[in-house]
Amino acid sequence: MQIETTLLMGALNVLFAIGFAVGGWWAKTLWDAVQALRRDLTMLQVKLAEDYTPNERFEAVVRRMEEVSDDLGQKVDRVIDILIGRKPS
Repeated sequence: MQIETTLLMGALNVLFAIGFAVGGWWAKTLWDAVQALRRDLTMLQVKLAEDYTPNERFEAVVRRMEEVSDDLGQKVDRVIDILIGRKPS
């Protein structure tokens, strides 16, 4: 009876040791992944700050695009007027 209890306790100790080793490995893997994500996030923040377009510059580009679009629309209207025989306005 004493030997069976000792063997059972030894087996449980081995199982617990294996379980804690696997759990420790899993926790270390997760920790390393979180640290890698932190580094990536920091690099992304720096990259976004470098590539950021200021609002004023963006608005200027959009205004210019609208002007070009309006000019193109007027030219298309003139061509259509010529093709259908109306006097251009």
